Amino acid sequence: MFDKLLNYLGLSRKSSVLNEQELIMLRTENESLRHVVELLEEEIRKLSSNNRILADKLTEIKKAELEAYKQLMEQVDLMYLETLDPIGEA
Repeated sequence: MFDKLLNYLGLSRKSSVLNEQELIMLRTENESLRHVVELLEEEIRKLSSNNRILADKLTEIKKAELEAYKQLMEQVDLMYLETLDPIGEA
């Protein structure tokens, strides 16, 4: 598996030992990748936080819409009741 990885990266094994340049290159690439992973993890944390904030805002908006809908339906009901003829003595 290690040989396949080395071949994929364009590196080679010489007598079961990497030459110094290849080793330095691998270490540098490893550090670079670790840094990229750290940046991506931080970005994920930020996005997760933003997602929670937006989810809370969405919940508030849905509650407000539901309340507005209920009030609208009450007004429609009252308007409808006003159009009806009274029953019995009024």
